[in-house]
Amino acid sequence: MKNIVFINEREYKDTLVGKELLRLLEKSVFLKGDWGCFTEHYNEITLNIALDNMVYILNNFLHSNQFDNIIIGWNFEDGELINQLISYLDSRDFQITIFNLSDTSIYDVENFELLNKEYQKNYYTIESTGQLVKLSYVDTTDCSAFKSAHILSGIINK
Repeated sequence: MKNIVFINEREYKDTLVGKELLRLLEKSVFLKGDWGCFTEHYNEITLNIALDNMVYILNNFLHSNQFDNIIIGWNFEDGELINQLISYLDSRDFQITIFNLSDTSIYDVENFELLNKEYQKNYYTIESTGQLVKLSYVDTTDCSAFKSAHILSGIINK
């Protein structure tokens, strides 16, 4: 079964994690979402164009026997975009994980003892497809992109 891994990039360090994860997971490809839509004028039209581009390329990677892990890094401010993207894919033979990386050193949080681990996970089903999605929150405080990628790799390979 194939894995589609979304890394919700919110901080600079997050943008490096996908590249590191690419090296750790066998038969993988990393798609940097900025190529799909990079503009100062986000609106429904630009997001639909980006969605169309991502659906096209994702379907090609899903149909290829060369890849088992498809990693997508982008700032997914709206989780609904991911749900729409998934609903247009040609296959249902894949697992979906969305990683939200948190860095407590960025926020003024006291007594935050997550210790670089998955501290919350939720599951939900996309109504239009019945596809199960795992939404994972991982503390990456004081972790390099390399170490963060190792944490994500361990979660994916469980």
